[in-house]
Amino acid sequence: MAVLRDGKRVHIDAMQNLTSDRLVTLMVGRGIGERIDLGEWQIRDVALKVAGMSRGQVVRDVSFEVKAGEIFGISGLIGADRTELMCLIYGADRADSGVVSVAHDVGALTPMKVASPADAVKNGIALITEDRKGKGLLLPQPIAANISLGNISAVSSNGFVDGRREAALAQQQIDAMHIRAAGSSQPVSELSGGNQQKMVIGRWLARDSTVLLFDEPTRGIDAGAEFDIYALMGTLALEGRALVVVSSDLRELMLICDRIGVMSAGRMIGVFERDNWSQDALLAAAFAG
Repeated sequence: MAVLRDGKRVHIDAMQNLTSDRLVTLMVGRGIGERIDLGEWQIRDVALKVAGMSRGQVVRDVSFEVKAGEIFGISGLIGADRTELMCLIYGADRADSGVVSVAHDVGALTPMKVASPADAVKNGIALITEDRKGKGLLLPQPIAANISLGNISAVSSNGFVDGRREAALAQQQIDAMHIRAAGSSQPVSELSGGNQQKMVIGRWLARDSTVLLFDEPTRGIDAGAEFDIYALMGTLALEGRALVVVSSDLRELMLICDRIGVMSAGRMIGVFERDNWSQDALLAAAFAG
């Protein structure tokens, strides 16, 4: 087997001499450790509080908090209704009960009305959906139009979009997110999965969202792009944003998160601290419901 990186052959060997971890290391040029280490970031006051969130038998009395500068993971088996919980927090689905509070000022949580995604966005909450192509992007449209979707007011006047302002905003995010693209006018459908995902994240960063909900953030992207997304999450935490990451990949959550909550049958079974979790304990909690 030959391994290519950045257009060059970096290794060749027989398959029996290679492990999956070794292949990833060769592909991305970095090893897999126990955590993505970008230095010590400061975990601050609570930025997001979810209390008693329920919707029928789908999501049942879920409560948790996420602090500014923290990456909070949510694990669970398929059917644990993790995505459904994200949709309730974001207002894409209507909850039967529950309160979502966000901190607009340091240390001051304010309960918010979550009747629609517009309410969430106004309060600084963004959702990076698991269905990137179906729900997160306008694939035939250019990068500029997709990025401006989250911040139309910044690129429009009197109800009309200013093309120059829209292109400038898009180029700013292309540069900041290191998106590989020919320019802001390139159709999103021509980008790789990893660059599409960076673009969705860039849309919300252009709006300066403070709470970011990531639903399966590395689904459908290659190993190199995965590490780019992990590093980006670390940078966002360093900036003091609060991140909630839903993933079916325990290795991924254990690599990047400060705490992991485990859902089973619509309930939050338990929350594990980094120093006190193990793969066996997380899996046992996932099966508990």
